[in-house]
Formats: sequence, structure tokens, C-alpha cells
Amino acid sequence: MNVLKTSLVCIALYAGSAVAAEICDFTLNPEARDGHTPANPERFFTVCASDRFEAHPSVAVLPDDKTMFAFWDIQQAGPCGPAAMSTDAGRTWTRIDDRLPKEFSECYDEPKAWLFVDPKTGKSRIRVFASYGKAGEYDWRGADDLPLDKAMPSVMSEDDGATWKLMPPLGPDFACAVGFSGMVRLSDGAYLGVFSCGKNPNGIGGSYCVMGSFTRDGGLTWEKPFVIAEKKGCCFLLPTVFRSPDGKELCCLVADCWRGGAPWASFSADEGKTWSSPVQIDGMLAGAEHSVGVLDNGRIVVAFRKGVELRGWVGSYKSLRAGGKDGFEARLIYNYGDCNTAGAPNLHVRKDGEIVVVAHSQFDLHRPMPAIVAMRFTADEIESTIKERTKAKTDFEGWNPFAGTSFKPLDCVKLYGPFAQELVMKDMKERTLYPFDGSKRYITKAAGSNPREVISKNGSYEIAKHANRQKGNAAILVWTVEVPADCKARLRLIASPSARCCVGSKVVLPPVCAGIFDSRTAEISLKKGDNDISLMVYKPQDRGSAERGFSTLPLRVAAALDIKDFKCKRLKRIEVDAGDEISLDLE
Repeated sequence: MNVLKTSLVCIALYAGSAVAAEICDFTLNPEARDGHTPANPERFFTVCASDRFEAHPSVAVLPDDKTMFAFWDIQQAGPCGPAAMSTDAGRTWTRIDDRLPKEFSECYDEPKAWLFVDPKTGKSRIRVFASYGKAGEYDWRGADDLPLDKAMPSVMSEDDGATWKLMPPLGPDFACAVGFSGMVRLSDGAYLGVFSCGKNPNGIGGSYCVMGSFTRDGGLTWEKPFVIAEKKGCCFLLPTVFRSPDGKELCCLVADCWRGGAPWASFSADEGKTWSSPVQIDGMLAGAEHSVGVLDNGRIVVAFRKGVELRGWVGSYKSLRAGGKDGFEARLIYNYGDCNTAGAPNLHVRKDGEIVVVAHSQFDLHRPMPAIVAMRFTADEIESTIKERTKAKTDFEGWNPFAGTSFKPLDCVKLYGPFAQELVMKDMKERTLYPFDGSKRYITKAAGSNPREVISKNGSYEIAKHANRQKGNAAILVWTVEVPADCKARLRLIASPSARCCVGSKVVLPPVCAGIFDSRTAEISLKKGDNDISLMVYKPQDRGSAERGFSTLPLRVAAALDIKDFKCKRLKRIEVDAGDEISLDLE
């Protein structure tokens, strides 16, 4: 969407935000949790992947709960036309571009698809709305816009997607940032659609507001739009609208893209005729492009873009009104690009409780352009996972992060430190943080020459029990692993809050800001005999804190290998020679 080119910078601020609560992470394959291997094929499915920028999908689902139609555009604010169909709830997809009128490729910017049922005839139809700006590969709207009477063109099918026809544009009153980004059916069978509109005649620019329009004949004709939510100094983009679980209230949820994606909500108790003034709802729902579903048990599930990721949230409607503070959060789709290459999540709750999300993301580390991706999960998976992991935080003795896997825990470690993250390594005058390289010289200079041995609990080490927090904020752990032959293995690490891992002097895992249960896996080569695996864990802090010596050390580290025969060697004695080289005496 072209209007997001500048506002995305604000939303990106959330990418580095610290999140205290546990997050259920669906993005990593449980057998190879490093992000460099394919995600779980039972959960993630490709709708479209190509070497060009294809993004902004929108999905309509037929009443059979299995047939889905996805539509998207090419390039940022580019032409519509690509489309795909699934008959198994998003697991497999077939391209149907050739079914759409050729003229639809002359329509631009984020197609929005909706299923309507005519309240008088019961006839269903799918209508896909585009915007109307004329854009090239990287061009944005302006003088080349089409006439206003071409605003919000669309295509429509009245035979469950078998055939399509081009519909007349809705006209000047529907000049918009993007077509209808939210839709809700009303108690009398009518529908309310919502979209964003800027101050300029073409619907772009300035302080955006949320507009609404009613259709009372199943999406064929639309009434004059009216303002639902506006606030001075706010940029309300890509709103959604849904009904509360008790059916008594409508909620319009929208992000303010001038304030880092702060969510705002307006409410209606009279089927959308009048709306409350928008109120800000802080909490877990901060982000953009919210898509909302209601579960049978009354809980709310939301998919949205947060920084460079796509997140999910599950909780009560009451909690949503309070900003989602009491809900459960999940990482749905990880994006290896910037925030411009992830977004447009479309969430659908199936009758059996399965939740399907279709979005675009630079999901493949090795593919430079976004792909259209579908993924599935259940709300119970999020809730049960987070409850289990939250309990594990306070139940160290019973926590076994490698249970049920092929990984064998490393059962003893040499612990150096703690020490300040800002290291004095050269002239003792300037504080310089040198990249951790795993070398013995680095360890000696930074953390001293006298480690202590720590024995694991199920491969896990509670570092805070073994190091004085007042002395610094970093520690180095070294495992010496003896293997009978040269081999390749997978090393799995869990560290909080940040970690860098080396085997010998080779970095195998770069620094990662992580929650305690975010694990990383690396493929490593082990030589016959002794191999040192070293890990520096630390918590970033400012210089003042380092000089005062105040910090909280990482709470836990866990490590394991997936080879059958190896021995984690115990520490006996350590010596440092005049050249600052360490010699270890091991069993």
C-alpha cells in the first residue's frame, strides 16, 4: 500500500521492543529451530512464491469452510490480478489468474475480498475491491491518479468463484487509501464496510480517518460513506470491524501509524449507526493491519503486523478493550526482510476451531522477495504452550527443554564471569565492546582465568545461582565435548536474554535478543577428540549501569547436541601462562 511508505518507519520501532511476557513461537521447525531450515510443513503452506514482489493478500472463504480465494497485487501499490484458490482450507493452492477479467490488472493497490449474502434472495457473491491509484513498480500516487469516478473498482463472482465480471467503480465518495479493509454483517442482514480516507481529494495524505458505508443488497450497491473514527494528529490506517461475542456491540479497531502502531477502538451499540469517540488501547495489540476472529467460546483472536513480524493474540473481549494485557501472544510468521516485506494478515476461524492466517512475508531466508504464505494453528495451542512455559520459569527442577527430542543435554559447563559487557581490552582507557570470538585469549582477558564448574539440570543452567550479579552483566560458558570421530552435529541452545556462540574460534550463532524459551540451532563440525563450545550470554545496558556494576544476569542457559556418542568433560584444573594462553586440565 503506497500510503504506508513513510508511516512504516513508525511501526518499525516496535521491532526492537522488549516483551516481558512469554510468546508462543510457531515460526520455527521443532526439529531445526534456527530459522535457516524450512518451517513446520504441517503448519505452513505456500500460496505464491516468485522472484518479484507479490504482496497484500486478501481472502474470501465460502460457507463450506474449506474453499478459499486469495487475491493480491504485484509490487508496492502495484497492479491487481494474481489469484489462487484452495479447496482444503489453505493447505494446497491453485492459481486462477486466468479466471479474472483482464481489466482487473489495470486496477491497483491491495485488493480486498469479501463474501456477501443477499438478505432478500439468500444469494451469495464474492466481490474484490481495489483502490484506484495508478502506480508503477516503485511509483506512488499523485498527478497520475485516475479520475475520481474510477475510485474503488472491483470484480465480482456470483457462482462461487467459477466466473468473474468487472463491476463499475463505486465513485468519488469512495476515494480511499485502500479499499474496504474491514467488513461485518449486521443483525438485519446488511453489511458495514470500513476504509481509511486522507484529507486530499484522492483519499490520500494527512490525518487519516475511518469511513464506513452500508450495503443492504448483499454488496451490490453502497450508501454514501460517513465518518466512524477520527482524531486530530492521528493517522488511522487499515481499520477492521467485528461484532462482540455477546452480539451487543460492534468494535472498529485501527492502528495509528503516526505513533508506532498504537491501536485505537471505537464502539457502536446501534448496529453501526453511531460510534463512540476513539479510545487508545495500549498493550500486546500494538501493531498494524489487525484482522479479528471470534471463537465459539467467546474468546477473541487477532492477527497483526508488529515490527518485522506477524503476531497473534488470543484473549477475552474485555481484555481486548483493555489493550490485550491479559491475553496470550504468539509469533505467527517470521519475516527475514524489513517491515515493508511483511503484512496484510487475513484471519479466518473455521468451524472446528482451527485458525487460518494468510499474509505476505519474506518468509524464505534465501528468497529476496515476499511470498504469500498460509499457516494454521489453534487458540488452545497458544494458551497451553504459554502456560507450560510460564510454569517452567518458576519450576527449574522440572524444566526439561529437550524432552522428546533427539538432543542429548550437555551436563556440565565451565562458567567464567560475570563481567561488564563493555570490555577494556587494549589501553585500559577506552571502553570497547569486542566481538566475542570464542578464543581462550578473549575469555581470559574479558572474564578472568578461573572458571567454576556448574552441573546442569536436564541440560539447563540457572546462571544467576552461580554468579554475583553485582560484578557485571555477562558470563561465558565453555563446554568441552569429546567425540570419538569427526562428525557433523546439530547444537541447540536456549539463552536469555542474549547470546553469541562459537565452536573453537568460529562463530556458529550470531547474537540474538531472545526470550528464555527462544532456542537456536546450528549445524557444526566436531573434530575427533576434544571440542570447545563456548557461549557468551549478556544483557545489553548503558555505560552508566556498567560502571555502577549493576545488572541482572541471564537467568538460564540450556545446551544439547543431537549426536549419540559424546562426553561432556569435567573441569579439574586451569592454568594461565605468561602469554595469556589458557591450558585446561580435564578428565
